[in-house]
Amino acid sequence: MGTKKENFVTINLGDIESVAAAIRDGITTVELMAEYLDVDLVEDCLVLPGARWVCTEADAPSDEETYPASMDAEEAAQEYVSTVTWGDGSEPVDVCVRVGLQAITEEGEVTSVAEQHVEVHIEAEEPHCVHEDGHGWKADPALDGHVDEVCGHCGRGRDMDRHSEVTRYYSAAEVEDKRIPD
Repeated sequence: MGTKKENFVTINLGDIESVAAAIRDGITTVELMAEYLDVDLVEDCLVLPGARWVCTEADAPSDEETYPASMDAEEAAQEYVSTVTWGDGSEPVDVCVRVGLQAITEEGEVTSVAEQHVEVHIEAEEPHCVHEDGHGWKADPALDGHVDEVCGHCGRGRDMDRHSEVTRYYSAAEVEDKRIPD
C-alpha cells in the first residue's frame, strides 16, 4: 500500500514579496488572501496588514523609500524629505511627495495604491557665521530692498518676508551685488 504525500506551501504573511510570489505562481489570489486576512481590496489590490508607505518625489518617481504604516501619510512624507538635501539651503523649498500604500496586484506585482500628494515645506537654513557669537543682523539702507539685514561679522544677508514668513539668505557676494550705487 502506497502513501500519499501532501504538498504544502508556506507563505510569509509579513513579507510582501512572499505573498506576491505566491499570487504570481498561482498558489493563491488577492481575493482569497483578502478573505483570509479579513481585509478589503483597495483599487483591486491587496494591502497587507502592516503595509508600508511608499514615498517618491512627485516629479522624479524613480527614488522611492518605504516607511511604516504606523505613521500617517504626512509623517512618511516628512521623513522622506528629511533624508535628502533639497537645494543649497539658502532659500525655502516646497517638495511634492507622492505617498501610497504598498499593495499587490491581481498579477502578483508589488505596487502602491491610495496615492496622494503631500506638500512638504522646508525652511531655509541660517548659514554659519564665522563669529563666535553668531550673526549680528543689522538693517542696511544701502541695499536695494531685496535684502533686509546684513550680518556685521560675515557680510551675509537675509530677506525676511513677514507676510509669508519666508526667509531667504544671501552670500556676502550676493549682498554686494545688491548694493545701490552711489
